[in-house]
Amino acid sequence: MDARIKSPAGFACLKELRDFSDGIREGVCATDETGLVIVWNHNAEKLYNVAAADILGRLLTDFFPQALMERVRLSRKGEYNVPHLPRGEGGPQILISANPFYINGVFRGVVATDRNYDEVVKLYADLESANTKLDYLQGK
Repeated sequence: MDARIKSPAGFACLKELRDFSDGIREGVCATDETGLVIVWNHNAEKLYNVAAADILGRLLTDFFPQALMERVRLSRKGEYNVPHLPRGEGGPQILISANPFYINGVFRGVVATDRNYDEVVKLYADLESANTKLDYLQGK
């Protein structure tokens, strides 16, 4: 099994996650209903500078005491595009979206995607620049 996925009892489908989790551009993290990390993809490793081997099977709050995913786990309510600075000032700002997930109607954990906000801002600036050039070429 892939080193970035830990499949506890009752999560048979997690084995298939290894085939696509690293292909997702965002960081992907999932915890079980107790807060143990069960998925930590390659981009999560890069964003947070935490190896999958170190975090899988451990409580997310051992690494991130104020983790948004823990708040979602306790409230069972999703939160979207919440900015945070996991490495403190000077590190990248991350946008995280987290949702509870259910299997057969039973709460089984939380899944989150994390994006580097700096990349989102750069993409927006590139789009604005392209629009400006297009306006110029169209004589606007």
